[in-house]
Amino acid sequence: MSGAKSTMAAEADVIVGVPICRSTSFVLDGFLANQHEVQTAYPGCRLVLATDEPDFVAELKEQIRLHSVRGDVIAYETTRPHYARSRFWAVACGREALRQYALSSGGEYFLSLDSDMVYAPSVIVTMKEKMKRHDVVMSGYSMKWGA
Repeated sequence: MSGAKSTMAAEADVIVGVPICRSTSFVLDGFLANQHEVQTAYPGCRLVLATDEPDFVAELKEQIRLHSVRGDVIAYETTRPHYARSRFWAVACGREALRQYALSSGGEYFLSLDSDMVYAPSVIVTMKEKMKRHDVVMSGYSMKWGA
């Protein structure tokens, strides 16, 4: 990604970043309808979808337009070590592409969400309220490690 700011991103103080792939986008309509509600509640945010499927970019851009969501779609490449056996690498690479996008956009906040969930329209207001005096706030997932 170049160092130039995206006009759309420059207008936003919150970048909502979401890694997405076709196989896990089964609730995309509901997610985008929810993001429209989030943007109505907090107009200073922009949605950025990141996919490692180049043939999915145009479809995602059209879905964003149809749902009247302010946002963009970026493509990234998944670089997976030879020993990696999991789709988690694609998600990690997508989140890194989104992080780089957010850093170059001039936004003040970056919120990483999942595309298979919906969120309270107040999610951005709540995040900004709870982040006072913190550089990073994370939500944990229950993970099962091992073979």
